[in-house]
Amino acid sequence: MEYIASFDVGTTNVKGILVTREGRIAGTAERPIRVLESDGRMEQQPEDWADAVFQILHEWYAEGTAPEAIRLVSLSGQMQDLIALDEQLRPVRPAILYADGRAGKEAAELLEQFGHKRVDDITGNPFNGTLVLPKLLWMKRHEPETYERTAHVLISAKDLIVARLTGQLATDLTSASTAGCMDLRAGSWSGELIEGAGISLGSFPRILAPGEVAGTVNEPGARLSGLLPGTPVLCGFGDAGASTIGAGVLEEGQAYLYLGTTGWAATASRRQISTRTGAFNLAFYRPDLVVAIAPLLNVGNVHRWAKDTFGTGEAADDFAAFDRMVASGLAKLSGSTGQSAGSGPAGPEPAGALLFLPYLNGERCPVQDPLASGCYVGIRQGTTREEMAAAALEGVTLSVRQVMDILQAGQGTAAEEITAIGGGTKSRVWCQLLADVLQMTVHVPEDSPYLPALGAAVLGFPVLGWNPDLKSVLEQSLGHLQRVTYVPDRSKRAVYQEKYSVFQRLYPVLQTLWNN
Repeated sequence: MEYIASFDVGTTNVKGILVTREGRIAGTAERPIRVLESDGRMEQQPEDWADAVFQILHEWYAEGTAPEAIRLVSLSGQMQDLIALDEQLRPVRPAILYADGRAGKEAAELLEQFGHKRVDDITGNPFNGTLVLPKLLWMKRHEPETYERTAHVLISAKDLIVARLTGQLATDLTSASTAGCMDLRAGSWSGELIEGAGISLGSFPRILAPGEVAGTVNEPGARLSGLLPGTPVLCGFGDAGASTIGAGVLEEGQAYLYLGTTGWAATASRRQISTRTGAFNLAFYRPDLVVAIAPLLNVGNVHRWAKDTFGTGEAADDFAAFDRMVASGLAKLSGSTGQSAGSGPAGPEPAGALLFLPYLNGERCPVQDPLASGCYVGIRQGTTREEMAAAALEGVTLSVRQVMDILQAGQGTAAEEITAIGGGTKSRVWCQLLADVLQMTVHVPEDSPYLPALGAAVLGFPVLGWNPDLKSVLEQSLGHLQRVTYVPDRSKRAVYQEKYSVFQRLYPVLQTLWNN
């Protein structure tokens, strides 16, 4: 048996899959990784990513997979990170993650220097303190000694794995789109922006197509990984690109949802979406398409926060038990019991009485405010733990509806069904809530959390000569997977329309509390 080994380097764990010539997922594994959080800043140790990948490989060897059976390595990973390396390709500091907006002042100064229109024309994307170029300028100002030691900059977590395996420095077009300094039309770094910011253009990696071979496993990489020297390693895909393909989106107009620690709604498009919405336009696998993506900083992290905060006993440790708890809360909040637990003598509360703004880490679309915070509105004396937990998931799901509205308005379409992938889809209660709030049929493929890795893996089929047609490879691979379908409850349309209407008005009213 021959395999493509594919890895998805996420925020909370690294997932690995073995994919056969027939497109089947023959093996899966994952390893948790730490997030270093302090005062709203988010960092990770790059070596933790590499260690997790190598641990998974050695687990497979111990289970009987021979290194020579792995014919190719492909990768997906979180994007928009500042990964600073010295001349020996060693990290000079922890990676500053995509959700870290510490460089807001530097971003504002660069926008003033170049002009908003010029930056928008070049990058095709919003420009803020979460991007790599402002973060580099922040490091230059606040950590000058560290900056002086920085010889190379990488953009995506998977770029570090490529460097460890091959000694080569490269990133893909999708990841490069999130750096804040790539010319989206040309598919190359913008010297105007990088050098204009006082940064060396030579510190940035090569930009390759995601299916392009970045290099082969060298002797140091073989010693660390156990892979055979000479094994080809693809440049791979930033997680948004890999997720898009893994969700089966290859053609214009197809859309999907990704529910991870963070998340997004995305569609393949021939035209760019307006950056005023907070949405991004990322280069895709074909030059005539972009991934129009509306990102959310707060998705699975809110689910985990709610579980840890409101779960008690078995629910504190068991996601299934927490699902049951949320289901009970949703029944009360939706009015299906006839009266809210928070009702007073005057009768049931209106449907939008208890709402939650899910901005635990600030937000970047459609709310573009790193200072925004989570908050409840409508708590009553009788409000229960179950209702609080349920309202937290409702708040995230109402945010998802907001970004879906942005994408559909930009494309001039109104889809009736959508695919959802990512770790959040393990919650059946949440998936049904998505269907009810969006009033769309939601399809969740089997092994959904591994689909970004599958999206990266299919890029290796043409390289190995297994199948040159990406579309047929993807159809074959996804065809092996079962899927669960969630149909919207039409009786809840009016309830969630009312909640959505109130939800949309909350942030504009409350933002002055955070921005004074």
